[in-house]
Amino acid sequence: FWFSDDGGETYQTQMANNVGRPNEFSLVQTSDGRILMNSRKGDGCSEKNHRREYSSEDEGLTWAGPICSPLLDAVNKHGHGCEASIINSHGNLYFLNPGGDKDAPRTHMQVHCSLNSGKSWAANYSVSSTTKDGGYSDLIFLPNKTKNKLLLGFQNDENSNILTVHIGTSWCQA
Repeated sequence: FWFSDDGGETYQTQMANNVGRPNEFSLVQTSDGRILMNSRKGDGCSEKNHRREYSSEDEGLTWAGPICSPLLDAVNKHGHGCEASIINSHGNLYFLNPGGDKDAPRTHMQVHCSLNSGKSWAANYSVSSTTKDGGYSDLIFLPNKTKNKLLLGFQNDENSNILTVHIGTSWCQA
């Protein structure tokens, strides 16, 4: 891991020797203080097409996992998943990835929401304009917007363009 504690003035590296081989992962700090790592499907999870999940309770020094995440990966006919992104906004976790089938896995972008630090993912939002597009993604929360505060970004299926969509968060409620 490569990180900065001073806003990017200097950087440090730290080997995390006990995480196995996560692939295309995203990190988020949860409201209960853990760091959650969500990774493409692979070794350590026997459930078909589920992503892998690791957690750290000591700021990334050591890791537990992997376990099978309840979140599904966008697995193609060759068995490869897709990168996904995750953020924490006001205690809720938001996770963005494609949700297509094995013939068109990098389509049908979807956002999942957890109200309990990733222990369960009770709600999801389907981006209806992405039936043919989707893939590597990122998302951010824009606190100064009055509505549609989640900005989703992802590439199209030809990797020739980046698409963005603003959505609200009312679908993510207890």
